[in-house]
Amino acid sequence: MSYGLTADGLAIQDIDTVKARVEADFHDAFGADSDVTPESVDGQLIAILSEMYVELWEGIQAVYAGFDPSQNSGDAQDAIAQITGTIREAATPSTVIVTACSDNDADTVPSGSQFSIPSAGTLFESTTSVDTGLAGEYALLSGGDPVVAGDRYYTEPTPGVYNLYQAEVSGVVDTPPETPTGTGTGIVDGTVTWEYVGIGRASADCPCESVETGPQQGLARTITQIETPITGILSAMNLLDATLGTNEETDAELRIRREDELRTAGNATVDSIRVHVLTVSGVTMCRVLENTTDVTDSNGLPAHSICVVVLGGATADIAAAVFTKAAGIATYGNTSTTVVDEAGDSHTVSFYRPTEVPIYIINHVSYDVAAWPEDGADQIALAQVTFGDRSVTGKDAVSRALGAQGFAVAGVLNIQPCYIGTAPAPASETTITISPLQIATYDTSRISCVATPGTP
Repeated sequence: MSYGLTADGLAIQDIDTVKARVEADFHDAFGADSDVTPESVDGQLIAILSEMYVELWEGIQAVYAGFDPSQNSGDAQDAIAQITGTIREAATPSTVIVTACSDNDADTVPSGSQFSIPSAGTLFESTTSVDTGLAGEYALLSGGDPVVAGDRYYTEPTPGVYNLYQAEVSGVVDTPPETPTGTGTGIVDGTVTWEYVGIGRASADCPCESVETGPQQGLARTITQIETPITGILSAMNLLDATLGTNEETDAELRIRREDELRTAGNATVDSIRVHVLTVSGVTMCRVLENTTDVTDSNGLPAHSICVVVLGGATADIAAAVFTKAAGIATYGNTSTTVVDEAGDSHTVSFYRPTEVPIYIINHVSYDVAAWPEDGADQIALAQVTFGDRSVTGKDAVSRALGAQGFAVAGVLNIQPCYIGTAPAPASETTITISPLQIATYDTSRISCVATPGTP
């Protein structure tokens, strides 16, 4: 058998082959009757030399594999990928909005302020300086006054002590208004649903990143510890889940992405447009729809047009990637900007930011008391959000599929029923249809659990 670089690739010698060859060389040099048994001095020397030669062969194999994109890893993979312009993606932090509350207008939350999850110690740090702003005074609302989701109002349960609430769902307050109380969510007044935000009558939404990179979990309403004292700030809390960061791209992930990016050498096809857009920094999802007919289709796409549906990324960068389309093909979407071609001519390019459809879930769970964890309801919510976050545009929300995720939690005997809807307090098991221009969104702040002991 031939060894070394052959027409079929690199063939290396294993330990048995090397040892046999060294023994033969010893016999040739020192005579056929020389003692090369493992117990002899020559035999031990042969074993040492054989190990060294095998290591050399394996080193040659590693160098050879380093030039093969389907086999290489680590630094060798980075070097080969860079030849075609693919750079390994670094780890990214998780991001979240922490709402800081105070009694005063224009209290400043400096950049670098830190907040944490008390039970876990996970640290999040603000990335910009933000000033607080006064909320509306709830006592000034009259029966029938409209309130829009996201509006904030403060109450004064005792003189000089304020509580801040945010509208979860738009509506009109009751007659007379029923002052929100409590520190939870789903507080109803007329057709308005409120959630508690914190202590005070002013607030600032602070963009934060996890101090450590990677998928640092920050479930809704769990980041409540102020780690760096801030003048005037009385409380802090994240109203929504943190957006999870990523670990450094693995060898397998880099290999797949490099192969995908090689397709960007082509233009105009649906696949190449999608890959062009996916290479844009910050883009997390891309779907390309096309209408090849002579009439507007069911998604609203005009005749002979494409619609690039995108999550994340900067508008200008996405538009430039979409412009790799074929000449004469129209672009459709709810976001437009101008792209200038190499001749200096301007073109309006459109793409679509999918409409988010928030999913609310109420789980009805029976559990085994002996196995049910103290945070079982939170674990079910996290499992459902993790499952839901894998959704793409056009993927329906199915109550049975969401309920099934809870069986991963210890002690769960049954989840029946699992109510879902697009507004608080859903009351039926159903399938929520999501169009190709929509995406279902999930957050633990919109998931509740009615848990009762059961019999295993």
